[in-house]
Amino acid sequence: MTVQARLKMAVDALAPRKARSFTANVLRAWGEQDLVDDAVLIVSELTTNAFQHARRQQNLAVQDVETIVLILELRPDTVSIHLRDNSLVLPSPRTSPEDQEGGRGLRIVAALAHSWTATSITGNGKQVTAFLRRIPRSLSE
Repeated sequence: MTVQARLKMAVDALAPRKARSFTANVLRAWGEQDLVDDAVLIVSELTTNAFQHARRQQNLAVQDVETIVLILELRPDTVSIHLRDNSLVLPSPRTSPEDQEGGRGLRIVAALAHSWTATSITGNGKQVTAFLRRIPRSLSE
């Protein structure tokens, strides 16, 4: 059985905060408190990447509104985090100097997630997905 929650939002400076709050609330409602911290950090990194890079890559004007969709899926063994945006450019991890402020987002995602992937959505952008393993519950819970 798969349970899903979805949030569509504008790609703006408030998107990471909205995505973090949504993720924390949904995972707590699903009883997945043990995954909240890692999931919130992953969502924050992915949403921030969409905000910082997608608009630049598409040369969108400030007045153009781009949206992203965050989808959380609860499966028996994983929580999947999907972030969709309209950029056709797939993300790739960078190596950043220690004194540089940014450039570590995908390395953080890779460190926290069991696995992650980025795929093109034909003619409609891309989806970045991170998978978190669920902690098995004992029979007494």
